[in-house]
Amino acid sequence: WLNWRGILTVVPKFPPISVPKPKKQWILPDTQARIISKMHPHDQAVFGFWMSHPLRNGELRVLRKKHFDLEKWVVRVEDAISEGIIRHRKNREPYVLPLDPEFDASALEDKLPEAFVFLNRKGLPYTQGRLEKIWSAACKKAGAKIRLYHGTRRSKATQLRVLKGADLESIRLILGQKQLGSAQ
Repeated sequence: WLNWRGILTVVPKFPPISVPKPKKQWILPDTQARIISKMHPHDQAVFGFWMSHPLRNGELRVLRKKHFDLEKWVVRVEDAISEGIIRHRKNREPYVLPLDPEFDASALEDKLPEAFVFLNRKGLPYTQGRLEKIWSAACKKAGAKIRLYHGTRRSKATQLRVLKGADLESIRLILGQKQLGSAQ
């Protein structure tokens, strides 16, 4: 277009630009707890679960009672929601995640198998945008600056690696990832 308009007849060679890799952000469990403490008590349940179970946002929002096996104390992660549609999770393969010993199973009481476990204060499933707003508001109140993904899923994976010494293969399994490179 520039050539056609007579503005530029020879395209100059641009020097290569190297962009440094961004530093991976994560927070400690006490910072997560401080952020959650600044939330409405109703919202604390979903975020408290999320801090102990490193699910993707879309996987967390569609957990239903049928996914929980309290005898084996595990949750089966098989679905995710994207653009308002419940589908298979990102890599299509379900996986089983051990439940945290402190998980409050009362969240499952009086629910039918297809019922969503985590509902907002209006009784509807959380939206991605609503979870992000709740997180951002709580971070502001707590004096923390970290995005939702970094404060939940990434922080849990890093905590496992740095604080607990977990190997990458174990972290990959906990995150439900197909390839080891994704867990690094």
